[in-house]
Amino acid sequence: MYNDQNPVVGQAMAYLEIAARYVLLNFLWLLSIFPFAVAFFLTLRYAFGMENSPWVLIFVPVAMAAPATGGLFYAANQMAHGRGGGPLDYWEGVKTYLWPSYRWMLMNMAAAFLFSVNIWFYGNIPWSIAPYIQVAFIVGAAFWAAIQMYTFPFLIEQEQPSLRTSLRNSLLAVARFPLRSFGFLLLIFVIALASTYLYFVLWAVITFSLAAYLMNWNTLKVLRKFLEQEHKPEQERQQ
Repeated sequence: MYNDQNPVVGQAMAYLEIAARYVLLNFLWLLSIFPFAVAFFLTLRYAFGMENSPWVLIFVPVAMAAPATGGLFYAANQMAHGRGGGPLDYWEGVKTYLWPSYRWMLMNMAAAFLFSVNIWFYGNIPWSIAPYIQVAFIVGAAFWAAIQMYTFPFLIEQEQPSLRTSLRNSLLAVARFPLRSFGFLLLIFVIALASTYLYFVLWAVITFSLAAYLMNWNTLKVLRKFLEQEHKPEQERQQ
């Protein structure tokens, strides 16, 4: 109705609907994680008397974060395709990518641990070569982060989800489009930085879902470029 009467208002309403989807997905992601953590903590404290061990609370959001992130990425993928992106898509993603999401998250937790330990270690030892090794690990961590922007979106695009194939395609994407890849990585970093230092509540409102959408949107653009490059030699041969 708004499109027929006033194109400007209609466009504004369309953007408002998209923003509402971001907020809803972000809320679903948080809702999938923290209530379980609070319930787990209260059970340990009042049922088992573990009042001095609140650190165990961290294991529940970590355990729930993998499938929740899988659902978030799938719903964002549907939005990037111009379809849905609502709660049904979110829960479909949670169910479909339950085990792939755990493998993906465990892999990234191991990588984050290795990179952080080595960056810290070589930044605190008095070797003359240590700063150079530390910089090498920092650069390696940036490359890994750029690769991970593509990994789960590529996983969703596969008919048979394979983390190994997705990693290979992600590496090719960074290698073929380095400026685009690191430009988007910088954009995600700026969004995270702004959410942290300008208005922290943005993390709870839109930051996670917006980042997931941007990663999926960028991956689809790169995938189309891949397909165009593959079809171009065939078209030249036919001519």
